[in-house]
Amino acid sequence: MKDETAAVKAGDARDEVGNVLLVAQVEHKKLTTLAQRAPAETQDFADAAEAWAQSVATSRAATLEQADESTSTVAFANVRLAARTMDAEAADLDIEPWLKLDQY
Repeated sequence: MKDETAAVKAGDARDEVGNVLLVAQVEHKKLTTLAQRAPAETQDFADAAEAWAQSVATSRAATLEQADESTSTVAFANVRLAARTMDAEAADLDIEPWLKLDQY
């Protein structure tokens, strides 16, 4: 987190972080629509995927806005929590997480 924030401040990673933010925002919109249409048995996973995309967008926005360190730390912790939740919901559906997002 500190390395990414420092790279954004230096201008080295601003475009990359901005691109991740844009993709997360677009995917969040798509996942919101899909979550609203999800069958009951996959609703928890759909909601978790939507929350994960939102947490990625929020964390990258905090980085780009050069939020204070505590805000950025919480934002990145939320990404990890959302990833773990999404993986747990996938496991409940007997789907092996393809990226094992909680390892990153």
